[in-house]
Amino acid sequence: VIDMQVLSFVSSLLAATSSKTRLCQGTYDVEECAASEAALLVGERNAKNVSGTWMKATRRAMSLVELAEAGDTPDAVARLRDTGVIDCLRAGFPSDQWQRSLAALSACVDCLVLNWLERGERFDDLAAQTTLFDAAIFEQRGFVELDDPDLTALARHEPIVTHRANLRQALDAYTSLDVPGCDDDLANHIANELRQQNLLPKIKQSDETTTKDDGKKKNSQRSLGRPRQDLLLNENENSRLTLLGARFSKHRDRSIPPSRTLPASFVAAASLSRLSSVDLC
Repeated sequence: VIDMQVLSFVSSLLAATSSKTRLCQGTYDVEECAASEAALLVGERNAKNVSGTWMKATRRAMSLVELAEAGDTPDAVARLRDTGVIDCLRAGFPSDQWQRSLAALSACVDCLVLNWLERGERFDDLAAQTTLFDAAIFEQRGFVELDDPDLTALARHEPIVTHRANLRQALDAYTSLDVPGCDDDLANHIANELRQQNLLPKIKQSDETTTKDDGKKKNSQRSLGRPRQDLLLNENENSRLTLLGARFSKHRDRSIPPSRTLPASFVAAASLSRLSSVDLC
């Protein structure tokens, strides 16, 4: 026989949660929660000292007894700091039920990733502070482990970032629909958000290439519209030398009598002196 107080508690709990918007992740419902709810798993000090977004995961298929035992305590929580770091992953299952813990935490992480993307933030700016237990959750979602984490973050009271998001790897993971603990619908949603960010560098690069090509066309049109200065100099030089040769020939015929023969050295010296005295303009 179930106590009437338990039934009334369950009915009130279902009524309260039915009005909230939830994301279904397999056997878990995930929704944003207050820091006071997350404090039931992570402690009040860890929950309220840092501003950020909390996600909680609760089992959808629970018996009345499980609902009564769970109370308001979620199965798992995770936080996305305003600085773009996911941390404080906690699950409420016993240690021997680690698979259930991973499933619940994975559901929270996926919803936090989607929350970050829907803000319009760059996926590559996302990071995570992980442990040996939950590091695989992030690596399966396109996060890359850092070789040298910044341990000085402890002195600044900041999380030690162990993983950085990688857009290409995350896009491959979510597009393949092979992310453990992530529903296909949610995976497709996240993949679509990632595709939009993946197209932005290509569009920007295409615009820059088009701008460069337009600049080259304008320069080529300008060069076709006016002759090159060195070509003008060569043409002027050729015309001047032609005029010089004609004038020099006239002077030579008039100054040297045909009956006299002059030494070759004298003729060369006279030619040079006449070249220097002829006006080239």
